[in-house]
Amino acid sequence: MNKRLDIVCHAFPSWRGDYMKSTVQLMKELAATNNVLYVDYAYSIKDVLVNTRHNKYIPVKRILGLDAAIEKVQLENGAFIHVLSLPPVIPFNWINNNSLLNFVQGINKKLINGRIKSAMKKLNMNSPIVVNAFNPFFNSVKQSGFKQKATIYYCYDNIDASNWASKHGQRLENDFAKQADALVFSSEALQQSKAVSDKKSFVVTNGVDLSIFENEMKKGFPKNNSEEINIGYVGSIDDRLDYD
Repeated sequence: MNKRLDIVCHAFPSWRGDYMKSTVQLMKELAATNNVLYVDYAYSIKDVLVNTRHNKYIPVKRILGLDAAIEKVQLENGAFIHVLSLPPVIPFNWINNNSLLNFVQGINKKLINGRIKSAMKKLNMNSPIVVNAFNPFFNSVKQSGFKQKATIYYCYDNIDASNWASKHGQRLENDFAKQADALVFSSEALQQSKAVSDKKSFVVTNGVDLSIFENEMKKGFPKNNSEEINIGYVGSIDDRLDYD
């Protein structure tokens, strides 16, 4: 890829956190050869007022405009990526009625669109490729003022099984998928169940950073002469697991 592309990633996953996220990792890789603006998770007014005590990763000053909204982050590969903090939005996951949701999201989009467009102007992004990462509640295709070159929807999980999106997620994702120029899935199963017939779709499977595990792998594993088997697990544990 000779020409550097302008890429705006409207992400659901927050940039900061204590675990690795595929969206963040993919954008870091793309930032090595392209200009990438990572639009951070849209924290709600409740997050800023209440949840900050429990989540040290919420950048309150940037969200409120007390610090610069755009943070230029140097990556491990020597490249830079720009991370944009959005203003606080009105909470909407509690809403059952579609019309009310559309009304509240209309207000939210006006709140965040201004900041996104301002950031694009500062970074001299005129016609970027927009990647919406599992965030159909903020439909990048319908956002006014965006002169995107193309819109890609990145589906890395089954939104149908997510409690936070159970009321509207599937409907909004289906709507978004029909409008996007291309779809990217993290597994063949997701592609088979969610691909749209007239849209290009691709599978980018999740990987692992082997350098993190290399030292332990070289050491080998101690022999276990006991009949007892111990299994360790590192990863997410949530309500989607069938414990029984």
